[in-house]
Amino acid sequence: ILFAGDWAVFSIGYFLGIFGSPIDFDSMRLTDMQIFLFTGRLINVIFGVATIYLVYLAGKKIKNEETGLLGALFLTFMYLHVEECRYIHYLVPVVFFIMLAFLSILQIFYTGRVRYYLLTGFIIGLGGVIKYTSFTAAFPFIIAHLLRFGNLREAFSKKSAVKLSLGIFFVLLGFVCGYPRVGRPAYRTRA
Repeated sequence: ILFAGDWAVFSIGYFLGIFGSPIDFDSMRLTDMQIFLFTGRLINVIFGVATIYLVYLAGKKIKNEETGLLGALFLTFMYLHVEECRYIHYLVPVVFFIMLAFLSILQIFYTGRVRYYLLTGFIIGLGGVIKYTSFTAAFPFIIAHLLRFGNLREAFSKKSAVKLSLGIFFVLLGFVCGYPRVGRPAYRTRA
């Protein structure tokens, strides 16, 4: 995520003539970190505001618009959420991806469409790249699948088991797509 912010800083700086090459960009990174700190914090604030909107959508989907507004209002003034948005830290994006997965899980519960199984799995996988605890969203994913059908026979019939299996496969796919070290060793050794 921070790579995207750094890429944006470089692109804008290159367009404005501040950076002549990636080497100029890298030397600025070593001498003056202020723009990079600002970019990282801005990314976290964007995730935090987007999470507030996702809470609103979840409340609206579950009950009504007033519930969504009340939930969003609580999160807006929740001290820990505001505090974490100030720092360059992984917790705010993790909460964003968990809330995004939760919205998709609600769609599984209400509609049961295959695209929501795939989307939920992919989102959980991307969240798992940021922090492994995002994988805990897989439990509500499976529970929503079971509640959608009402009994175990229907929940594990061939058609519905394929949906769940595809969703779980997309968890792995989301993780592999988001993880930058797939296929590379975690550390280098000298021969």
